[in-house]
Amino acid sequence: MNYPGLIGFTNRKRLVFCLLFSAFIYFPTTGQNIVEGYWGVKGGLNLHKISKIEFDNSMKPGFHLGIFANFQLSDQFSIQHEVLYSLRGVSLNVPVVGKYVQSFSFLDLPWMLNYHVSPNFFVSAGVQPSLYTYFKSPKADTIVYNKDNVNTVDFGYLLGASFISQNNFGFGVRFNGSIVPAFDLESNGKNYVLQVFVSYSVNKRKSGGKARRARKR
Repeated sequence: MNYPGLIGFTNRKRLVFCLLFSAFIYFPTTGQNIVEGYWGVKGGLNLHKISKIEFDNSMKPGFHLGIFANFQLSDQFSIQHEVLYSLRGVSLNVPVVGKYVQSFSFLDLPWMLNYHVSPNFFVSAGVQPSLYTYFKSPKADTIVYNKDNVNTVDFGYLLGASFISQNNFGFGVRFNGSIVPAFDLESNGKNYVLQVFVSYSVNKRKSGGKARRARKR
């Protein structure tokens, strides 16, 4: 059964919506008045929990790894796109059965608007479509919160903060809250993920770059 997620969308419709949304967000970037652009790699820890599950549900650790591109629009604002492989999951205490743990893999496509408090520190807000990457049925799994019942498409909001040092290494924290049910079930439980990450900006000019110094003259 397809549970209504994005305004009553089925999984297929949510998939189309996320792809179209990503194209709408990503492609217009090339037409913006970009002051400085750079890309990099990042990775870190996921702490994932799903709300409104009938069993005792503890936080499940996972990880994320991928690339990002940042486009500086001014001294105060930038936009950032990312492509991440992300591992989430459930950790349940099920009566009679005992401990039940499952990992779910996603392709995350975050988009964020950043406000730069200083050249090295910024806070972020944005949205994130995610595509579930597991397509095999589980083997004789009697617990409904399994890999076969995960919704194909997830969609949520992002809030976070990041710091980038003068040598282009960075770290940060981010919260992702879903607005789409985590499972294709009667349950209305949603994904909540706290991320802690490190990053390296491959081609960012150190100390703010020539473009930033030129604007200060």
